[in-house]
Amino acid sequence: MVDVRKTVFWLHSEKGVAVTIKTGYRRDKYAKMFARDAYFGILAIFQECFGKVMFGFREVDAQGLEQLRDGSGCVLIDVRTDAEVSRGGIAGAMHIPLHLLPMKVQDLPSDRPIVFYCQSGGRSAQACAFVTSRGLNDVYNLQGGIIGWIRSGKPLAAI
Repeated sequence: MVDVRKTVFWLHSEKGVAVTIKTGYRRDKYAKMFARDAYFGILAIFQECFGKVMFGFREVDAQGLEQLRDGSGCVLIDVRTDAEVSRGGIAGAMHIPLHLLPMKVQDLPSDRPIVFYCQSGGRSAQACAFVTSRGLNDVYNLQGGIIGWIRSGKPLAAI
């Protein structure tokens, strides 16, 4: 029998965003995953529907990242954990785990584009939102993260 109780998540108190989901057998596991990623997932949906520039940062796919790197020499930052980075990353990337970004934001260049990536794009969207709120303007999120990079046939490298 399926448990159809509803669970409400208040995802962003300042914006007043609330999402109601029906939960089932694995309620706790999925609720935690949903709560972690839902807010930026919702932003990604709005971004897809209403344009690529939202909240001060843009999305870029794997091909667009290569064009950025060739053209303007962007800074590429991996915000994944040490364990995730040990499995490989994008050549030339700098590793700053997301939880350390507030301590490193003042060291980021403001004269070059910055591209953030993570495993699937959620944490890097958080990084983009954070650094744009601190005054950096030329900021990109890698669509699909490292998974999108791999799916597009691009190689992994040791960082």
